[in-house]
Amino acid sequence: MATPGVTMFSYTCSFANGLWNAEDWSMVKRPDWDHYGRWLQRDAYIENETPAVPDLADLEWKPEEGLDFEGKLMTRTHTGMVYAQPVAGDFHVASTMAFTRRMSPSIVFGTLTASARPSHRQYRESWEIVLWDEGVNVWRQTLPDGVVQWDLIGYAKFPSQAHTRYLLDVQREGQTLHVQVGEHRFGLLDPQMPESCYVGITGCEGINRFYDFHLTA
Repeated sequence: MATPGVTMFSYTCSFANGLWNAEDWSMVKRPDWDHYGRWLQRDAYIENETPAVPDLADLEWKPEEGLDFEGKLMTRTHTGMVYAQPVAGDFHVASTMAFTRRMSPSIVFGTLTASARPSHRQYRESWEIVLWDEGVNVWRQTLPDGVVQWDLIGYAKFPSQAHTRYLLDVQREGQTLHVQVGEHRFGLLDPQMPESCYVGITGCEGINRFYDFHLTA
């Protein structure tokens, strides 16, 4: 289901050092947080920038020790980008990812606000397919009356482990999303999904690692 004027294409890259081009992407932020973040390049992957505190990298950290993920610190863990070419209709996207403690590497797609700075954009509305230690959540972010609203529209519960690579695979067919991680798969229907959108990745709420990205539309 393609839209006239939008060329069908396939894009794939490894995020290993020297094997991807940042100019293929636009950094993107949530409309409720004034923070873009940046990617840290490692030998085999990219990693979202996180605050320079030991807690985020320490697997022995406990929530009662006082790191406030619901406050300003969590906004500073957020780094997102989308492939610079929009897709229309059906698409298939997959990325190999890992987290170092609990969460939350994500595949994200959505619409963007107008910008005079193409390298840095903001979501108008977005759909986040989020891997974490208790499975996968699918969140829809909208802006009714200019106010950010988040709705959990789908999920699957299963255990996943820190420091382990997972392939998160997402296929859109019309108004349906098919999501798969290993042997775990589920689907959901959402009539609010836009016809045309941008697709990418986000790291948030901890140290997240992305090894590759594959998009076909």
